[in-house]
This record gives sequence, structure tokens and C-alpha cells, in this order.
Amino acid sequence: LDYLKVLNEADLGLGVVSGLELLTLPQGKQLRQDIIERCYCMKVFVMVTTLTCGKVTERAKMLSQWIQIAVDLRTTFGNLFGFASVMEGLTSEHITRLRDTWLILRRNHTSSAFQFDTKLKSAYKSLMDGSGLLPLQNVSIPDIAPLVFLLERDESSLTDYLPWELSDQNSGLDILLIHLDTARLITAQCGLYKVTAENVMKTVKFEDLISDVFQTEFHLRILWGAKGATVERTERQKKYEQLLAVLSNRAEAPEDDGTAV
Repeated sequence: LDYLKVLNEADLGLGVVSGLELLTLPQGKQLRQDIIERCYCMKVFVMVTTLTCGKVTERAKMLSQWIQIAVDLRTTFGNLFGFASVMEGLTSEHITRLRDTWLILRRNHTSSAFQFDTKLKSAYKSLMDGSGLLPLQNVSIPDIAPLVFLLERDESSLTDYLPWELSDQNSGLDILLIHLDTARLITAQCGLYKVTAENVMKTVKFEDLISDVFQTEFHLRILWGAKGATVERTERQKKYEQLLAVLSNRAEAPEDDGTAV
């Protein structure tokens, strides 16, 4: 909320006072780059905290906790951006392939599994493909990730397909237009998001230590270290994807048929 200036509006130049508006403008390039960094760090943090659990029961419990966080982000805090980042980690290939873990989740954490299967996955899909209407109520931060990734595309990233481009028969052209139109709606509703955010902050007490754990700076230090965090982002992410594959295969071997629990 503070980073995007949803609550504490500031003079960002050219009469812009909200980060939600700035990220749609050419002058918001650095903000968009920072948002992309945060999206990836949050996704990887979800995956690493799950994959590094030593036992399958611990991994299932960690999944359940992340699912509950996703529920709270979406319903209690109205933070659709944070919700989408957590869901991207939960629905990643390195996590979804863990058959034993998901089996234990459905056996030991029935409520979390039910919420994930019946509500969260469909809500996340509607955010990605733009099939759902942008909520006007109870949203403090809309899902800005699709728009940011589209605006920051360049020649080097054209072949890196976004999720909806792989599943859409028109290669995501219709969905692209939806996300671009959503940008207009987001900038028009900055005042409404501010009111919702203020109401959320009145009812929620945050502990400084817990808040620090979800800071991008903390993720960069713990995931890559002080030196690694300064390496070019594409190179960092490429190497980390290899590490995630190793962690996932170590958690459950590729030949595991999902019955060794």
C-alpha cells in the first residue's frame, strides 16, 4: 500500500499522486520494474518455503498456510495483487507436480484444499484472463501484474509467453485488450482503492517483524544474498529456476506415482 502510494499519496510528477496511475505512464518504468521484481520474489518465496520442508506432512502444512494467506489477501485485505503473486507460486509446475504433498493436503487439511480447488483457482484464473469484472468494492490493491508485464515487454521478452497467451486460441489478443482497458478503470478508481485501504488498516494490526518478511528487499537478500541480488534479474531468475527444479525433484522424485505417503 505504501509502495504504490495508495494510502499516502505523494507528488510523483506531472500531477500524478498515486502509484497505480504512475505505473500506466512512460515515467513509471522503474516502478513497473520494481513490481515485476516483487512478483517474482513473492512467487519464489512461496515455492522455496514449501520445497525446503523436509517431510511431506510439513510441505502439506506449509501449502495449507499459504492457501490461508491467499484467502486473507483476497477477502480480508482486498489485495488482489498479493493474492495473484501467492497463487502464481502455488500453481507453479514445481509445486503442482508434488502429488504426495497435495494428497496429504487433501487428507489432513481438507478445508484449505477445498478452498483452493473450488474458489482460489477460479478466482486466480479470472484475474489472469480478464474473464471476471474488476470489483468495485472491497479492493485495496487491484491485480496490476498482467498490465505491468505487458507494458514492460520488449524484443527480448516477446517469446516469453504470458499465462493467458498459452491457453487462449487467439494467442491472448482479446485478453491483452481487456488488460489494457483495465488500466483505464484502475486509474479512474484510485480514490476508491484508497478508501478501502484506509478501512483495512483501521481493523488490522501488523507486526513489524512479520511485515519485514514480506518485503521485497528481504526476499532479495534471503534468496540471492547481498552480492547475488545485484546481478542482472534475468540471469538471477534463470539460475534460480534450475535450483527450484532440483528442490522439487528432491522433494518428490519424478518417478513418484503419488502413492508413497
